[in-house]
Amino acid sequence: YSTVIQARDWLPDPIGGITWLAFDNPALTPRIPIYAGVTELPPGFSVGDKNEFRRDSAAWAFRRAAKLAQLNWARSRDLINDAVKNYEDKAFAEMPAIENKALQLHRQNPQKAQQFLTQYSNDFARTLVQKFWELGDRLLER
Repeated sequence: YSTVIQARDWLPDPIGGITWLAFDNPALTPRIPIYAGVTELPPGFSVGDKNEFRRDSAAWAFRRAAKLAQLNWARSRDLINDAVKNYEDKAFAEMPAIENKALQLHRQNPQKAQQFLTQYSNDFARTLVQKFWELGDRLLER
C-alpha cells in the first residue's frame, strides 16, 4: 500500500488534511482521498490481511485487480491505467466543491462538516471498491 499525506494550513484541520490511500501497488491502484475530519471508514477498510482473500475486504478489491492485470499486462495495461487515472482525476475535480461546502458547514457547525466529509470520503471509497471488484472480474476475462 502507499499513502500520501496532504496538509494545507490555510484550511481547518478536518478539511485541510487528506490522506491519499492506495491499497496496493501505487502504479495500479487509485489513491482514495480520506479527509482528516472523517469520523469513521467503510467496514471493508478494517477487514482482512494480504494472505487471506476476502470479498468483504476493501484491500482485496484493489489487490486482486492489480495482480490480475500483471498476469496479462499487455492486454490489461490500458484498462487498469485508465481506471486509476479516471478515479484520481475525479477526486481532484471534486475537491474544490467538496471543500467549499465543508468550509461553509465548518463555519456554522464543525460537526456537520465532519459528517459531510465522512459521507463524501466513504461514498467515494465504496464506489471505488465496487468498481475495482468489477474491474477484477473484467480482467479475469483477458
